[in-house]
Amino acid sequence: MLNIQSLFASLVGQGLEKAASAKPNPELAGAPTTIRLSPEARAFFTAQAEAFGQISMSAFIAMTLEGVMHSTKGSDQLRPQELLQRRIELSRDRLLHLFLAHGIQAHQIASLLGDSSITTATLHDSNAFIAKLDDHLVQRVASQFQVSRDWLAGKSDQCVETTSGRWYKNTDGAIATLIRMLKDGLRPEVLVIRSSQADFQRAYAGGDTAPWADVGIIIRTERETPAGINYSVYEMWDFERWNYEKCRHYLKALFLWLSRQSDNVSFHGRIRLLGRAMEPDLIKRLKCGQILPVEAIKLSVGKEDVWYPDDYVDSKLSLEADELALVQKSFYEEKKLDAYFAELASTT
Repeated sequence: MLNIQSLFASLVGQGLEKAASAKPNPELAGAPTTIRLSPEARAFFTAQAEAFGQISMSAFIAMTLEGVMHSTKGSDQLRPQELLQRRIELSRDRLLHLFLAHGIQAHQIASLLGDSSITTATLHDSNAFIAKLDDHLVQRVASQFQVSRDWLAGKSDQCVETTSGRWYKNTDGAIATLIRMLKDGLRPEVLVIRSSQADFQRAYAGGDTAPWADVGIIIRTERETPAGINYSVYEMWDFERWNYEKCRHYLKALFLWLSRQSDNVSFHGRIRLLGRAMEPDLIKRLKCGQILPVEAIKLSVGKEDVWYPDDYVDSKLSLEADELALVQKSFYEEKKLDAYFAELASTT
């Protein structure tokens, strides 16, 4: 888990920046403010107020908060150094969290980093690890796990960004990228993400008059460290909506090519096509970069988490079959896309 103290300190630092530009409103002086207290807190503040000289509890709370405010503002001269330290600590916490979220334990991290100067002992010594935390390390880990460099550096709260144009209006490029991953031994899987509450039939029939049906792609690849540690990396691709026909058409063109792999020889294995369903709130957090893809995948595991994208390009099934001919004619560039099967059939 992330270090709560570091996160809280970071939030306080952001609050200080906003408070510095805030202008007091004299008209609000003495205006009542409601604070909900737990029974334990109420008993504590009541006793403190009585001990202070029989003042009211609300007066004591106001004095306490004013003291906190002045104490915090009084340390402004140290704020740049403190903010820098908080950012470094947050970067360290996020880096460690990133490894753990991907199933890489603390004693395996040094091996994955491949840096002889970072040992397991270094990871357990906060000061020693922070000393090794430079831009090169942050950039390398961000690239390795397909996360935002600014997030890992503690400069942003958006951990990942959806990459536009990876499959939408780019079927050819998407397939080429997947084949390159396959040849590199990364065993790519195309995870098609949709909302667990999405009604594709309604979105198909009603278009933009129907409730928005999110659909997007996450690419899962398998990696291995020099020490033989296996782990998965999740790369965010485009998120669009099933309601919009062109989005469906380009997605179905990709589904169609992936489903035809079994009809062709491949010396490099197959690119798997899988459908996963997630709660709408989870998809929203994923699209906003508030959660790592690996965390979203883990949280979505359940009885209703699987669906089958290739059902939408199977002429023997009735799922939107009337659109398939249009996809094949106008969006599946057969000569160009089928040429990739020849590439898979090559041993090089």
